[in-house]
Parts: sequence; C-alpha cells; structure tokens
Amino acid sequence: MKPEKAVRTSEKELSRLNRILETLYRCNHALVHATDEHELFQSVCRILVEVGGLRLAWVGQCEDDAEKTVRPVAMAGFGLDYLNSAKISWSEETERGRGPTGIALRTGEAYWVKDTQTDPSVAPWRKDANARGYASCVALPLIAGGERLGCLSLYAGEPNAFNESTIGQYTDLANNLAYGVKALRTREERERAVEALRDSEQRLQDIVDNTTAVIFVKDLELRYLLINREYERRHHVIRDQIRGKSDFDIHPRDVAEAVRANDRQVIAAGAPIQFEEAVPSSEGERQYISSKFLLRDRAGKPYAVCGIATDITELKRAEAMQRRRTCQAAMRADVQLAFSDENESGLQTVLQRCAESVVCHLDAAFARIWILNEQENVLELRASAGQYTHLDGEHARIPVGKLKIGLIAQERKSHLTNDVQNDERISHPAWAKKEGMRAFAGHPLIVEGRLAGVLGMFARKILEPDTLEALESVADMIAQGIGRKLVAEKIRQNAAKLSRANEVLRRSLDALARDKRLQSFVDQVLVVLTEQLGGNSSTLWLIDVRQRAAHQHSVC
Repeated sequence: MKPEKAVRTSEKELSRLNRILETLYRCNHALVHATDEHELFQSVCRILVEVGGLRLAWVGQCEDDAEKTVRPVAMAGFGLDYLNSAKISWSEETERGRGPTGIALRTGEAYWVKDTQTDPSVAPWRKDANARGYASCVALPLIAGGERLGCLSLYAGEPNAFNESTIGQYTDLANNLAYGVKALRTREERERAVEALRDSEQRLQDIVDNTTAVIFVKDLELRYLLINREYERRHHVIRDQIRGKSDFDIHPRDVAEAVRANDRQVIAAGAPIQFEEAVPSSEGERQYISSKFLLRDRAGKPYAVCGIATDITELKRAEAMQRRRTCQAAMRADVQLAFSDENESGLQTVLQRCAESVVCHLDAAFARIWILNEQENVLELRASAGQYTHLDGEHARIPVGKLKIGLIAQERKSHLTNDVQNDERISHPAWAKKEGMRAFAGHPLIVEGRLAGVLGMFARKILEPDTLEALESVADMIAQGIGRKLVAEKIRQNAAKLSRANEVLRRSLDALARDKRLQSFVDQVLVVLTEQLGGNSSTLWLIDVRQRAAHQHSVC
C-alpha cells in the first residue's frame, strides 16, 4: 500500500472512530438524563443516525402474541416506511423470525450482516433493504436482569460497516440502554406503586374521615400514628400535631391510664377486643364502644394498635332514661301503696317506707325526710333509709333557713349538686369527701301551698337532671300523701272529740230522764201546748236509743 493511501485509510478510520465515540458519548448523555422510555429510545436512534452516520436505527419491542412480533417503538433515519412492511418476528418457526433481529433476541448476543446482498438471513427483506441503500446491519438485543426487553437494530450504507471492535462498542451501548430502560421502568413502577399507595391511603383516609366513628392508630409504644377527622373534631387536636404523642398529652391522667390499659390488653392478647370506654370531651363525658385490634406487617409481626370507637352516649342515655322511668314508676307505686295501705296508720312508718323506696330506685347512698314543726319553725327528721339511718345528731332538728335542708325549706325550691365537696350548702365537705359522696338532691314537701317538710338524698355518683325530676315527682306524691294523712288524722281526732261529747250528753239526758221533776215539767208543757193550740189532748214520746224503746206522755 502506498503511503498516501495508507494515510487516507488511517484518517478515515480515525474519523469513524471519533464519530463512534461521539455517538456513544451523546447516547450515554441522553441515557443519564432520560426520564421517559420512549423518549430515550427515540433520542438514541436520532443520535445514531445524525451523529453516527448510520442509514437507519430503530428499536423493536418483543410482543408475546402468537406471531411473536417485534413491534417498532422508535426509529430514525432514511426509509422509515421499510419498517411498515418488514413484519419482523423473534420466533424461530417462521422465516421472518430467522433474520438478524430474531437471532439476536433468541441467542441474547449481537448478530451482524456484513453484506445484505449475500447474507441469507436477510433474504425476506433484501429487495426493500437494497432499495433504501441498507448495505450492512447489526441487531443488538436489549436484555437486563434476564428480561428480554427488545432489540436495537442499526443499518449502514456501506458493506462491512460493522466489525468486532465497533460491535463491542455498540453492544456496550445496547447493554447500557437496556439497563437504563430497566431502571426507568423500575422507577416508573416504583412511582406508580407510590402513587397507587398514595391513592390507596387517600381513599382510606377519605373513608375514615367521612365516618362518624372515631378511628386512631398507635404504635406499640402507644404513640399516635394516625387519627381521623372525627377524632380531631371531638378532641380538638390536629393529626399532624398529635403524631408521636400519647394519651397523656390529650386526656386527664385517669382516663389516659384506663385507655392505655385496654390497649396493652389487646397487645398482650394478640386478638381483637371490644371495650366500653368513657372519654371526656368538649361536649362532656362521652361513652364509646371501642373495637381494638393489632395491625401486622407482611411477616405477620404486629406493629400498631388500631381502634374504631362508636359513640353510644345517646344510646346509653336513652337506656338510662328508660331505666330511670321504670324506677320512677316503681317508686311512685311504692309511695302510693305506702300511703294507701290500711294497715299502715302511722305517718312515720309510711315515711320510712317512702325513704327506703327512694334509696332503692334512685340508687342513693341514703335518703331522709324531715317534717315541719310549725310552732318551733324547725324541721324534724322523721325517716332515714340507706346508710346513716340514725335519727339524732345535728340533722335531727334543722331550723328553717339553716344548712342545705333548711335553705330548701325556706326557699321552697329544689336543689341539685354534683360537687358536694365544693357546694357552700353542704355543711360537712370533709365528711362527703371521706365517704365518697358526689351528689345531693333535695325537694320541699308542699301541701296546699304550705310547707310540710323536705325530702333529701345523697349519692356516690353523678345525678342526671331527670333524677331531680324523679325526686320532685315522688316528693309531690309524698306531700299529697302527708296532706291526706294529716286530714285523716284531723278527722279521727274530731270524731273522737265528737264521740266523747255525745257520751257526756247521753249521760246527762239519762240522768234527766230518771228525774220525776222532768216528768212533771213535761206534763205542764203539754197542758200549755194543748190550751194554746186549742187541742183536746197532746202526746210526747221520749226515745231510749240504747234500749230502742219509746216512752209515751199524754194529757187531756
């Protein structure tokens, strides 16, 4: 070879090498900055044609259809219509599957054709390839992680455009492209998974936020991870601010300890458990039925406690109201029976039965009834049931206007308190605290507009307003019963006085009847009557009631 020709060959080879290196550099740059699979394929094809000087570059994707079609997804260069009728396959069973692309996809290695005019593998496409100036080609499989992604096919305008050196470089490009596409797909799958998870979480959040139940999730250290909107509304907390906090940051200590004890019981049992829990809120104490259970990861290991709590306060109140109505009806029946029992004539005995009924049906620690002594303006204790049934001490006689009972008598108004230890009407707060008394209710006994006494009760639990209504109702019945008893007592007293007076009168009349002077007086009266009335005679009958006999006196 002449020196000038050798120099020109070397320069041409160097130029081709530089072009290949520039092509690979730009392809790798596109690969690094790619965010979309199709965009990456298209960019690489365009660079291979525009920078690499190739006649045609295209990427085919393997389909899993019956024909095992290789579907073009990106292309650049001259004669793109060639791919419309190429009908390339990667199946070994068909002639069009035994071409360079099919061989490369099945073997997993690059396959190149030095001359399309003579290589038998391109026979089905030779005419169309020659018509477009495709003189040589190479098919580079895109395989990553054992997965067949597709094939990168390159066509040159001259024979022997590809050799082992360039094939190695293009193979590295194909491998990088395959791993890049795999990475993009993995990232897209991850993003889709993240988005699906986010959508799933949002759907779950929408569900839990639009239910009237209170829902929460705590870790195994019982720190909050998640709450729903109803929890926020009821406890005036924000979910972003409650994460990592415990029940002690939200509830009073006694409530927090009770709730956490239930949570620990679920963790220890490892199974769902239902509890009834009382939790304070801005609307007052609320009653919940809480279903608590463990959340587990894929390995079955628990990582959190979930609770779904339904507010049953109104149901509880309705049940309690029904019970109280039943108790009130039974209490009224007891009082009515006590006052109507003919065998119970003593007022104190009847009042004792009434006090016992109040203790029984209103769940009182004890109940007492005082009766007014009008002459001394003092309330006298006449009945005491439950605890502290003694009838002596400073509460046996209470002046009207003194202590809670005397004030109720003076004001003639009922009184209810659920904090006896801080109520100024309660005379012994230290005693109330020691005995665990929480509530007091009292009502005056009014008979025909006049004060007759006071009914009072203490309880170790909070009294609802309808408890006072029940107490007022039974107090009115007791007052009416007292009124009837007092009237009956007066009737008995008057009857006894009348009986005694009749006996005195009867004895006096008997004495007169035995007196002869009375008979002479009667005869004289009859004579005068006869004369004055112009009669012929007059007769007077005297009746002996005891003997049921009549005695006749007559004059003519």
